[in-house]
Amino acid sequence: MNRTDYQLCGTLQKLDLFRGLDLEDAQSILTFSKQQSFKAGEEIWKVGDPSPYLLVLLSGHVEMRDRKGAMVADLTAGTTLGEMSSLNGHPRFRSVRATRDITALSLGRHELKQLWDRCPEVYRQIIENALDILAHRLSGTEHRDTTQLRPGHQAGFGPEQPLVSAVA
Repeated sequence: MNRTDYQLCGTLQKLDLFRGLDLEDAQSILTFSKQQSFKAGEEIWKVGDPSPYLLVLLSGHVEMRDRKGAMVADLTAGTTLGEMSSLNGHPRFRSVRATRDITALSLGRHELKQLWDRCPEVYRQIIENALDILAHRLSGTEHRDTTQLRPGHQAGFGPEQPLVSAVA
């Protein structure tokens, strides 16, 4: 494993969605994911769009808006987004736009199904974590898993700090 992949695996292990995965498990997620970039001002998805993937923000900044256009969240590196819609296949219920150039890892529904077939324990852990995140979001309780709704509070990363120094 090269240095960049090692850093990315460490980053994934710190995120609530991938909590409990070891280095080998995180590496399997990297195998199924791809890197994407979006320019500042670019709409990543809008309300009602299909949900083919989730994103792990590695650098940059996005804003999330509800159906009425009201700002819901201002998200930075260390945040996962789109995880619920990508897992259940429902249309997006929030719009997301890059406010600064971003680099992200993308994990699509098709790749999640492959992960299920090849690494069922990893997939099971992701589903358990997603359910935990959703339960805490819905209950409105303060919990480690709800931190991804606040900018820069996921996994101890600051609002402007990229998660990896260089992504190949």
